[in-house]
Amino acid sequence: MNKIIQSIINLLQKHWAPFVGIVILLILCTFNLKNQYLFDGDSARDTLQSLRLLRSRDITLIGPPLSLGMNGIKETYFSSLIYYIAAGMLLISNNSIFAVTFAMSLITASGIIPLYLILKKRGLNNKNSLLLIMMYVTNPVVVGMSRILWNPSPLIGSGLWGLYFLGRSAIIFGLIAGLTIYFHYFAIALIIFGIVFYVIKKKYSDALYALLSFTLTLVPFFLFELKNKFYLTTSLLYNLNQSPNNISFNQIYLRFLEIPSHLLGLFYIKGINYGQIAVIFGLLLWLLLIYFNRRNVYIIFFIISAIMTSIASHGYVGIQYILISIGVLVAYCINIKSKRATIIVILIVLFQAFNTFYIINSSPSVSSGMPFPVISDLEAINTSIKTLHNPNASFNITENVTGDARATYLRFFLERDRVSNLQDELHYEGLDELYVLTPSLSKTLQENKWEFTATPDLIKTHEITIDKYILLRFDHK
Repeated sequence: MNKIIQSIINLLQKHWAPFVGIVILLILCTFNLKNQYLFDGDSARDTLQSLRLLRSRDITLIGPPLSLGMNGIKETYFSSLIYYIAAGMLLISNNSIFAVTFAMSLITASGIIPLYLILKKRGLNNKNSLLLIMMYVTNPVVVGMSRILWNPSPLIGSGLWGLYFLGRSAIIFGLIAGLTIYFHYFAIALIIFGIVFYVIKKKYSDALYALLSFTLTLVPFFLFELKNKFYLTTSLLYNLNQSPNNISFNQIYLRFLEIPSHLLGLFYIKGINYGQIAVIFGLLLWLLLIYFNRRNVYIIFFIISAIMTSIASHGYVGIQYILISIGVLVAYCINIKSKRATIIVILIVLFQAFNTFYIINSSPSVSSGMPFPVISDLEAINTSIKTLHNPNASFNITENVTGDARATYLRFFLERDRVSNLQDELHYEGLDELYVLTPSLSKTLQENKWEFTATPDLIKTHEITIDKYILLRFDHK
């Protein structure tokens, strides 16, 4: 036992840079989560699905639909991998949502190990390696996306593992590239880059091995397709055709120019839009990145990912689609041994750290700018509903805070506590009770959503103020 401990101490003394980076990143990823976690949208949906999977023990290779009824009956599916990770964390933590996010943080932190090994191969010492690792650790996109359960989040760390094995084992690289697809389909950028890399290097056998191992990992998807008449393929094509097709060339190239400045966290301060400044600065960064990294193979991957992001994204920058390339932030500064490069990197790290501290200390808010209930608010709302609820009465919940009228984030707490007679997301007719979370009664009445009106003759019996919100209880006459 003493020999093992001594070996660990010796290892940390020799390779202290990644250890320091991992500790700092985990602190940033877990700091102030109780007052800042935006438990909304995909994170709430997937946490709830993980809870249900844990309860039902329904083991599947392909997971539940991502969006219930988003485009008619053509829901999109991913694998169950993200749900199993989250379910495992719920199991060992007594259903803590923070444990679920910690799994995402651990995967991101694990990426520091291959990043350090890549830097060591360049001949960098611990000090220089730590400086470049800090670009990864302090980046607000890296930290922000690692503080939520979101299926693309593991791409940040897993992508780095793939890049590490790119030049070491084509088979392992292909397996990792396939694994990333089980988190998000846009991770296809990794295998595309790998094949391009091997072809440029004239390593055709490695390209074949990588493609074969990649294909092998996707066997569950192929089996699902054969069994379900190519449902995933037709669903993907259907949703692509149904998506708004109003992206102009002007929007595409503007997003492409903005990507470097956003990834570096230079224009990520919440609530501030730098507009053309980000575009101009991004153009300069692109020119510098390409010039100083023209012999660095990782910059090719970054450009491929950026181009795919610009074409595919309907939202602002669409940072979620380029998460996999964040792992190659090291490609931004290859000549770290020069004093000028060191100063530049230090300035970037300081600015990123400022942005990151600002973000993790800011109150959560939804896209409309409306403040979102923190976890303590949600727990208080859950307690109020359980107190008011008649165990013999059928009830459901809804909200008009975020636009998620099915109130997934509230539903998680109620299902976690097994509150009796809670109806599912599609049943709002014939209720005995309806609970509505709202900023104001007038807003609820004005929106007049189906969830509010599906059961007629409801009368308001309670109005409870919780922080900035009102919990309304309606009873059937």
